[in-house]
Amino acid sequence: MKHVISLILATLLLLLCTFPAFAEIEGHLIEGDASNKYGDVDVDVSYIWGNKLDADGASQEIDVSYNMSQYYEVYIPAEVTLKKGEEVSQELSAKRVVVDRNKALTVTVSSENYEGGWSLLGSEGQKLRYSIKSNGVEVSDNGAVFNCPGGTSAKTETIAFSLLGNPSYADMYTDTLTFTISVK
Repeated sequence: MKHVISLILATLLLLLCTFPAFAEIEGHLIEGDASNKYGDVDVDVSYIWGNKLDADGASQEIDVSYNMSQYYEVYIPAEVTLKKGEEVSQELSAKRVVVDRNKALTVTVSSENYEGGWSLLGSEGQKLRYSIKSNGVEVSDNGAVFNCPGGTSAKTETIAFSLLGNPSYADMYTDTLTFTISVK
């Protein structure tokens, strides 16, 4: 008896699993969003699935679109340790850059300590001046250190840091730089 009940239940389960395969799908609207490894991508694909075109010369129009959002990866140095009498170079780079046509990915640099020039501050407020150059050009507060035009998928630029004076006292001199990314 157990075998007969098991056989009946298995047959019912099999029929229930196959039932949707026999259903008629007509006029079903499919919409969706997708993501790829480069970032969020809005993909709107809408079409009618299952419409029957049985007249000679009949046609069906569908809309297909793709909307790629702006995307970029910017790599900024984690820290810079200046050396007396030496220029310290760091690379700032961008990869997988996708921005609007006629726009550019720009990175600017600023500091709360900037007063007519870049300054490292000691523990008692003493200042030690330094300079920042991007591709050999002196950069001021809120100045651009990186520019990657639309249509360029990757770019690397060199930023150079140099001490401009000698410290008056033994101390740890520091500054915090803020890099701001924008697309203009």
